[in-house]
Amino acid sequence: MSSNILEFTVPNTVESDDSMRWAPHQVLLLIRLIEENFDKFNTEVRKKIWFLIAEKMSLILNKRITYEQIDNKWKGLKKTYKKIKYENKRFGNAPLKWEFFNAMDSFMRKRPEIIPLATCDTVEGLQLTTKQTTVNNDNGSSFFRKKKRYDSDIQKRHDEKMARLDEYLKFYKQSLQLKAAKKD
Repeated sequence: MSSNILEFTVPNTVESDDSMRWAPHQVLLLIRLIEENFDKFNTEVRKKIWFLIAEKMSLILNKRITYEQIDNKWKGLKKTYKKIKYENKRFGNAPLKWEFFNAMDSFMRKRPEIIPLATCDTVEGLQLTTKQTTVNNDNGSSFFRKKKRYDSDIQKRHDEKMARLDEYLKFYKQSLQLKAAKKD
């Protein structure tokens, strides 16, 4: 018995050259187009927006640019921007320079993925970020009440342990004194 095998071939519609070298004017165009469409990222599918930007860039530059290339380039740009933003905040003496920093910073600096709205850690507790400054939000929230109770429990256990150790040392000194008195 022979079987018919139907072969389907899907044409490769993406002629991507993922190793594309981006010229500075192309990167600036990409940043500008992303900035123009940035609000759409919250409401539409990201891939659809990348397709629109790829079409615009292809028309403007008269060069085929795929959505994958744009997506990869944007990820790299955002990673570099975050790194420089963090390093400049951390070590303000000698800020790092990057030719695309100002273009990115013009619309990215207020994004929550760059400056979080709030942070929480075990030392400082809940920190709300407002206009580049961090304010401790200790307004009687359950987190702070639990933290204070936890801290007081730790202190109480520590004090009890120290009292037991003091009693032990006192007893040990007395036993040494008794032993010394018996020898005399």
